[in-house]
Amino acid sequence: MRVAVTGASGFIGTHVVASLAARGDTAIPITRPFDPAALTSALQFVDVVIHLAGVVSAVRREDFFTANVGATEVVPREARPHLEPGRCRARPGIRAEVRGR
Repeated sequence: MRVAVTGASGFIGTHVVASLAARGDTAIPITRPFDPAALTSALQFVDVVIHLAGVVSAVRREDFFTANVGATEVVPREARPHLEPGRCRARPGIRAEVRGR
């Protein structure tokens, strides 16, 4: 299976990529910034998207929301046309962060 992973270089992402490789899957790292055109191109031939990218702190509040909320809006929107229903997952906790804004 070909799996796109945002946040592949982060703490959780490196473990997810290693686990995918151990299963024989191919991890495709997706890097920031999440440009819609680049995402569309990268996501055309994947089976699953695991969205782990995010920041835990930022100097400015709007940078925090752009990195977390903005990316979590862009990634599924760009992935949806290329995936079967239910094949795009966001990192745990994002709902609490969005609601708390």
